[in-house]
Amino acid sequence: MKRALILFVALIASLLLFSSCQTAIQEVPVSSVTLNPSSIEMSIGEITQLTAEVTPSNATIGEIVWSSSVPTVAGVNNNGVVTALSEGTSAVIVTIGGKTGVCMVTVKSNLDAITIGADHISPISVVLKGKAILSAGASSESMLAIQYSLSAGFPSSASYLFPADEVDANKNYSKTINWLEPETTYYYRSVVRHNGKEAYGETKEFTTKKISALIETEDASEVSTETATLWGNVDLTDVSFGFKDITYGFSWGTSETSQTKTLKGGNLSNKTYSAVMTGLSHMTQYWYKAFINLDGQTLYGEVKSFTTGGIPAESVSLDKSEYSFYSLGGSLTLKATILPENASIKSVDWASENNSVATVDSYGRVTAKGKGITTITASTKDGTGITASCSIRVMKQSCPSGAIDLGLSVYWSSCNMNVYKSFTQVERYGDYYAWGETDTHYKDGFAQSKSWVMKNAKSGYDLANYRWYDGHYYTKYVTPGAWGLDYGNVDNRTVLETGSNGDDVASKQLGGSWRIPTADEWQELIDKCTWTWTSYNGVNGYRITGPNGSNIFLPAAGDRTMQNLNNVGTQGRYWSSTLYTDACDSAYYLDILQVQHALSTYQRPWGLSVRPVSD
Repeated sequence: MKRALILFVALIASLLLFSSCQTAIQEVPVSSVTLNPSSIEMSIGEITQLTAEVTPSNATIGEIVWSSSVPTVAGVNNNGVVTALSEGTSAVIVTIGGKTGVCMVTVKSNLDAITIGADHISPISVVLKGKAILSAGASSESMLAIQYSLSAGFPSSASYLFPADEVDANKNYSKTINWLEPETTYYYRSVVRHNGKEAYGETKEFTTKKISALIETEDASEVSTETATLWGNVDLTDVSFGFKDITYGFSWGTSETSQTKTLKGGNLSNKTYSAVMTGLSHMTQYWYKAFINLDGQTLYGEVKSFTTGGIPAESVSLDKSEYSFYSLGGSLTLKATILPENASIKSVDWASENNSVATVDSYGRVTAKGKGITTITASTKDGTGITASCSIRVMKQSCPSGAIDLGLSVYWSSCNMNVYKSFTQVERYGDYYAWGETDTHYKDGFAQSKSWVMKNAKSGYDLANYRWYDGHYYTKYVTPGAWGLDYGNVDNRTVLETGSNGDDVASKQLGGSWRIPTADEWQELIDKCTWTWTSYNGVNGYRITGPNGSNIFLPAAGDRTMQNLNNVGTQGRYWSSTLYTDACDSAYYLDILQVQHALSTYQRPWGLSVRPVSD
């Protein structure tokens, strides 16, 4: 700050002239000198004019001398002009007539940083701008920089400091930041370091754009049976400031999740480019995406698809509709035929409904893996969704003597279980058994009699005579149940044990793979067979016809409760080997009447019929 020196120069000159001419006039001494201002703060490089005031006003002014106590901090010339040179404090002194005036000068460094803003914001890059205020100008010891972070607090572990790319004469500078995350908010500020000191500008923020602002995949056009034109948009307005090597094109393939082949894009026209795909397969779906490569790093647009043209399939058929394997490991190759003959795609996709039963490879080769039934399906590959199927059944052995192959997952005995072990009298009622018992309560030959003949001192089918009841609790095949009832010690056995020491009467008496059917196997018989109520040799019951046309006869044999034979000729009840786990005093059975045939549950001690099955 400049101030005029008011020393009344003309007056002093007159006084001197008068003194020389009138030696007789007496000089007036200076009593005090004051500098205005008496103290001042300055920035390095700043210039300020000081004013000396002399008392009395008519004092004789002699020589005027200016000085600085620390001339390296503040310098002063003969006219009282002070120049700030470096940080520190100095006393500027003026001496007039033997009296002095003092001004304390404090010099401070002029260092500041200004955050200007963000420019050329793209999905992955930005140009950040700042300005430095330096009292002595930038030097080799100065650093003008930009700091950015995902956090406004600029934590040291997650913030980045980059020196400026360009600095102009006014200390305006900029820095281009690359490889940011799209659609992400960043915080930034300017930083100035000089002579061991640093200043920070205001914290500001910006948000990067979506990828689509840089690269965008457009719909394909001119799609034919073997060619297609791909289109993409690329906007280089912002990224051209931060990258040198820029290329663009398309990635493509026949998988939605992987496009590994590349196609270079043509010249840009209004930010749009294209490329032509050739040598494509008929009626095939292709997936593609536009890309841009920036200095070796690649960004992709949205994945899109198109399907080439062609002649679609109208039908597909297999050379077999069903097939049975009688041992594991066997194989069969199915043949698929697609019509019309000039269909563009003549191949199919193969699939097995249950690979644990049978598998199928890409050539239609079926391999038996485990007992059961599955469906092998051939599907056209041209997107028409046309299918053909073959039912595959895998058995552990061929149909044993006394069994009927209905085309199901098990073979069914031709007659009920009885003490004679005969499979020839299919209409016989057979013997009645409590669930889990392997002996009937009758003497041989009286199974179908309405008169009671005890066997092994048992008096009938009731809880007191049941093998697995001790008078208080059930002793085997016990589950917790669904309603908190205490049935006995829980063993969680839910299916009758087979074998010579088991509790399955069919398994124990007939041997081999014979056993009582499970509830699921009864349900398969219900679901997959045709049931016809009829009379065979004067006995009422159901003729059950399997998927392959074979049949068995299930007589309405009634049941035994206590000492009573009930509902013979109108109803039949057949045990399954499956426990009813919600209430383990009961098990599943098949209930047949002329008006229905369905699974239900019944008390375990009652005597029901048994129709064996074999694996």
